[in-house]
Amino acid sequence: MPDHRGCGRSDRPADGYTIFDHAQDMVSVIDHLGLERVAVVGSSTGGAIAQTMALDYPERIDRLVLASSWARPDPFFVWQFDLRKRVLDELGPEQYTRLSALFLFSPRYLAQNHRAVDEWCSRAATVDRRILARRIDMILAFDESARLGRITCPTLITVGEEDFCTPPHMSEELARAIPGAELRLLPGGHLVYMERPEGFAQLVSGFLTS
Repeated sequence: MPDHRGCGRSDRPADGYTIFDHAQDMVSVIDHLGLERVAVVGSSTGGAIAQTMALDYPERIDRLVLASSWARPDPFFVWQFDLRKRVLDELGPEQYTRLSALFLFSPRYLAQNHRAVDEWCSRAATVDRRILARRIDMILAFDESARLGRITCPTLITVGEEDFCTPPHMSEELARAIPGAELRLLPGGHLVYMERPEGFAQLVSGFLTS
């Protein structure tokens, strides 16, 4: 599972923070591994990257899973990320990350797993402030809605029923736009694979092997 540029253990270049650049990065990983066609599972921003991969490199993508993703920013999405970016600018990465946790985890999960969420916040807050700001701009600029009808590979779309970051209506829009796409809702929030790992793994594995 590769880290996006600017995140985790990947390099932190000054430029290249567009979904198109990230899609090229992921295709470079596929090339490096010597693989011709792969199944791509993308969550959240990874789902945006996966959409662009399926559109620009259709010959490389066998199956597609889009988890907690979106086709285009709507007013709720813009309002959310404008606020989060303002918190980043005025209060810094630590408070930005703690605010983000309210959008990314369901209330029940956060209440019952607050120590795990605290640990997640500590790791996430290590990303450079400038890179976080550029990633927010990248997220708000993403819009593949006009091209989604060209995706031809089998596609599974899944989202948490309590996702407050990319609510279910955004996954419903993806499912309507991508021919033959299957939409499945799971209990949980935006990071549904963390909240319901067994259910998420079972759903995705079943789709990839069917």
